[in-house]
Amino acid sequence: MSRRSLRIQVKATAIQTHTPVPKESSSAITTAGQKRVRESTSEGPESLEHEEKGRPLRKKSRKGTSKITQPAGGTGVERFKSARGKLERLAKDVPLDVIFCHLDPGDLLRLARTSKDLRGLLMSKSLEAIWRVARANVEGLPPRPNDLNEPQYARLIYDAYCYVCNHKGRCENVLWRFRARVCKNCVITVLPLYNDDYLDKQPPEYRNSDILPSEVVWVGNTSITVASNKWATRYKAEYEALETPADREQWIRRKQKDLQEIREHSHLCRKWNRNRLDQRAIELNNLRDHRKTDILARLGKIGWREEVEHMEKRGMYRTHEQIYFEYARIVNQSRNLTEEGWVNIKDELVELLSNHRTARLEIETVHVIRARYVQLSQAYQHINSQSDCREPLPAIGDILTANVFENLIWDTPVEEQVDFSAKLSEHLPHFIDKWRLAKIQELLMLVQKSKRGSTLPVVSDLYLATSIFECIQCTKAMHYPQMFYHRCCFRNKCPSKISHKRMETFQSHYYDFHEYGPWTSRALVLSDHCLPVMQTIIKLCSLDPTTTTIQELYSANPLIQCVTCSSDQKSLCLWWPIVFSRDHWKHVLEINMSKKSKKAAKRILRKIDGRNDPICCVHCHQEVDMSKLQQHLVESHKETIILDTPTPLHTSDLGDIQEHWYFNPRRPIQSLYRQFYSSAPSLRVAHQ
Repeated sequence: MSRRSLRIQVKATAIQTHTPVPKESSSAITTAGQKRVRESTSEGPESLEHEEKGRPLRKKSRKGTSKITQPAGGTGVERFKSARGKLERLAKDVPLDVIFCHLDPGDLLRLARTSKDLRGLLMSKSLEAIWRVARANVEGLPPRPNDLNEPQYARLIYDAYCYVCNHKGRCENVLWRFRARVCKNCVITVLPLYNDDYLDKQPPEYRNSDILPSEVVWVGNTSITVASNKWATRYKAEYEALETPADREQWIRRKQKDLQEIREHSHLCRKWNRNRLDQRAIELNNLRDHRKTDILARLGKIGWREEVEHMEKRGMYRTHEQIYFEYARIVNQSRNLTEEGWVNIKDELVELLSNHRTARLEIETVHVIRARYVQLSQAYQHINSQSDCREPLPAIGDILTANVFENLIWDTPVEEQVDFSAKLSEHLPHFIDKWRLAKIQELLMLVQKSKRGSTLPVVSDLYLATSIFECIQCTKAMHYPQMFYHRCCFRNKCPSKISHKRMETFQSHYYDFHEYGPWTSRALVLSDHCLPVMQTIIKLCSLDPTTTTIQELYSANPLIQCVTCSSDQKSLCLWWPIVFSRDHWKHVLEINMSKKSKKAAKRILRKIDGRNDPICCVHCHQEVDMSKLQQHLVESHKETIILDTPTPLHTSDLGDIQEHWYFNPRRPIQSLYRQFYSSAPSLRVAHQ
């Protein structure tokens, strides 16, 4: 016989007699019965014996065992089973329309997969009305097709698995006409192409009757039309089961009508699904935006909001995209940010932003350094363009690698501006004097080495017309100081490793492609090819080859006739820079110094010569075209210069006003090379 509590018996008696139970009697019953309220926690006969004697329960300690405190609600498995049982009881006891009136078919589908009981309950035909109510809750959903029941239609709409391979990833490729979801891989490997081969396998009575459904699927950038073997097999079995031709004809017309309905319904489903996905994308984007706004607000409180703005610009920081991608992975999630979630991502975000700040500052520093190199280059080129280049001037690479200017570029704080024009005005004169002395000495040592002399030549030897240098890389000949502006002499690495590394920061391969290297004479030799021709020309001009300077040769401006290239009818006339051309090195040359010949050559050149070679004005060192020198002198220096001739000057006239111009050493002397054929008797020179 089961035990009954005295308190319960008293309460039952009181209810029957309608008399209240006083608190004193309740206490007395508890004392008399020696039964405590903690009855559910007492275990074993010993506990009951202790309670009956009125003494508190004393727990026995067990040796070798640790005390394990069970949670009040039992283990996790027990709580899960209890909750699941409550869910099942709730589904069975509460009216179903109350539970399911707010759900959609997708919710019912997922709910049916939680347990066997709920599956059996929701999959019964008696609850088909519940599915219809749930489907009515979905706005704009097309009606259920006749060939699918409610759970099948819900699966087609809301499920995310491929019907062929059951791939667990999301499968958004729905073939609505086939009532199936098929991933792109299965479309290619399983479904046949809807073509002539496929139609030839169908019964000839309806293969061209347009009753078999097909779907257009995009695979990459190509669209293909696929069919379904399942539908074809079913149609073939239905058709062959019919016996009379009339039934078969009626069956074909019915299938044609069904296909039209399938196409219309598929169009509606495709449109609804596209709208649903778009709406879902908007919702997810809103969640991401809300999460991002919340994260930015929290980062702003700890001083990292500005760095996030720099990161999102990206542009110049694309070399550190991995940091941005890690940041986007944490921030751009479609779920709201909770306090616990913020605690979990805070340290990682701060570390990413700290790394990005370090990388950004390094890149910004490099950009500032490069900008300073460009500013210094432009400032020096401006000064260089207004300087007298008849004396050597440092190359841009010499300026950029000089210690005084290099320290200005690299040691000045990034946030400070540098006035390079003022710095050049302060330091450039002293630097040019020191540099020019060293480079001229280097050139004199080259002459001494080439002539194999025991004594070092003097500076005046460099101005001689016979001092012709040649580049071993491009084989161009040049006079002093043209070699200081020859591009091959700039293609050199900085001798200092630190300067070389810094210049690589400014321009990769600066010494090769960009010609920003310091000047050196390693590419120069004293020419042996041009010297004999030059000596011949000087002697024909009745000058001394050992003392004639290049400026004296400019003043003489001899007209030369190549006897080898001339004929009885025409004479090939040339100006003296012919010595720098390889075309006539071994030819017989004659000099025509008569004024009559020069005037005839001048008339011919005015007709045939359209080139404007640049020369420099002695007074302002501005580079002007040869044909515009007279105009420049009249317009810019008319107060100090008086020209004897009012006619435009030409190549043959330049020697007459030598005091007003000099050939631009920055340009190759070959640009003054002129030759023309003439039949004028005055230009002919008898061969000596």
